Amino acid sequence: MAATRWILAPERYAAAFPDSYFAPGLDAPPSAFAGRDLGARVADPCTPVVYAALPLDGERVWQCVGLRATLRRRLEHVCTDAMQNGSPADARKLVASIRDELQKLPAMCR
Repeated sequence: MAATRWILAPERYAAAFPDSYFAPGLDAPPSAFAGRDLGARVADPCTPVVYAALPLDGERVWQCVGLRATLRRRLEHVCTDAMQNGSPADARKLVASIRDELQKLPAMCR
């Protein structure tokens, strides 16, 4: 049986990173990235918050992939809103929002 060879396209890999780290054959970047380059995503203070709440590592059933991606986009908006004000109350609201949103996911997807 012939081994499948992956040809890594650096531009495509960077456009979809960090998702592409776990799925190198990813054809297109997630829609949450909306054309933002890797540098802009790395500089965004919400990116680590969203991926800490919903990490990509670990085995997930296929039904959860879309749900988690959609939730990442929603959390990105919640985080951006909270970061704009920057008050401790907004930080607490962000943490509560993340917790509440995660509870809405089916248990197998958390």
